[in-house]
Amino acid sequence: MKTLFSFLFVLFVSVASAQKTEVEWNEESHIATVNGIDAFKIERFDCGFGAVDCHYDVFDLSGNKVMRINLRDYNSVMQISKSNPQGRVVYYEVIFLPTREICEVDFAGIKTEKVARMIGKAQLFQDGALNLRAAEEFVLVHGRPHSAVIKF
Repeated sequence: MKTLFSFLFVLFVSVASAQKTEVEWNEESHIATVNGIDAFKIERFDCGFGAVDCHYDVFDLSGNKVMRINLRDYNSVMQISKSNPQGRVVYYEVIFLPTREICEVDFAGIKTEKVARMIGKAQLFQDGALNLRAAEEFVLVHGRPHSAVIKF
């Protein structure tokens, strides 16, 4: 029994480490690396205090703009609480330009590094180009849950 437990533990650790994706963001070059390999470039626009059109343009390594990620928000009566008296909900609207597919993803943070991690962990880029199959899966998995909410 002890040997079986040891075997399962080693198997679990090796599988968990094999699936680990390291995403690093370089503020200077705007390039994100995934597992040590340059993968994509992100530029952030109008995301300062009071900005109303915060968005990120994502480029493949050939310089083609392949994604636009818009920061969106709305107020929902279902989200009102002591810490959120307006019921504000913030999310990303992700547009894949080559396929014109759109999905919505929960807000991970305003920093470009957070957006890079979201993209890298989803493995949306392969060999410096948008992985269309991964993009299609990303859209199917995330859907458009915020569009269906009644807003006020």
